[in-house]
Amino acid sequence: MISALAKNPKTPPGLALTLVPRLVERDVKMLSVDRNVSKGVRISARKFLQTGAARRR
Repeated sequence: MISALAKNPKTPPGLALTLVPRLVERDVKMLSVDRNVSKGVRISARKFLQTGAARRR
């Protein structure tokens, strides 16, 4: 449910950004390359992966 909200292009970017840390690593990877979501959400997901925060949870 959370991943569907984060991937939905009509979800406000502010809300989608707060959902990124709650996603599993596989969903964050897919979100970081998904061209349908806003650029800010893609960048946030990419940074989340680069810091390794997804693996530390």
